[in-house]
Amino acid sequence: MVCLEVKGTGRTVSSIYGRFTGISGKPKLTLYINGKPASSKKSPKSEDDHGVCFPAKFNKKYANGTTMRLCPSEVTGDIAAKSLCTTPIKIHS
Repeated sequence: MVCLEVKGTGRTVSSIYGRFTGISGKPKLTLYINGKPASSKKSPKSEDDHGVCFPAKFNKKYANGTTMRLCPSEVTGDIAAKSLCTTPIKIHS
C-alpha cells in the first residue's frame, strides 16, 4: 500500500510525505503533479522508516484543481508497481 500525505491550509502546502507498507525492498517513490513527474526519491535504507519526505521546493501555494499522485517503482514481488499508485488528490481552497 502507498499513501500520500499533504499538509497545509487551503491551497498552501507545508509538506508532502509519501509512505508505503507491505512492499518488499526499498522502492523509489515518484510524486506526480498534474500528471507529470515532479520528484523521485529512493526510500531510506532503514527498515524502520517506510517513507520519504519530498523537497521543500514543493511547499508552496498551488492553483485550484492541482492534482498530486504518488507511484512506486523498483518494486520486487508479484504485484505490479502501477497498481500501487495512489488515487490523485486535488488541491483546493
